[in-house]
Amino acid sequence: MAVQLPHNATQIGVNFSQAYWRISAVNISFRAGHPEKHNVGITVSVYANAAAAAIEGTQHVAWMEYTAPISDFNSLSGDDFIAKCYAWLNAHTDLSGGKPV
Repeated sequence: MAVQLPHNATQIGVNFSQAYWRISAVNISFRAGHPEKHNVGITVSVYANAAAAAIEGTQHVAWMEYTAPISDFNSLSGDDFIAKCYAWLNAHTDLSGGKPV
């Protein structure tokens, strides 16, 4: 599961028209003293394209981190929590409008 979407804001100054965005980490953290006790952290690695991402050990060209309250994920549809994370990313971040691959 991943998203294909151009990435034009890399730190190395190169645009990738077929960039492949894949969740590389998800964590849930506890926040004492906050009304929303748990946050979800999502790290997305961006590769030049799907072929590059398929090669073990290939370095990503960029990465993004996102954080949201866990309650944002409760009503999302998906087969598992990772699928819900992709649904949240598609609705709320740079991945909006990407093509699921």
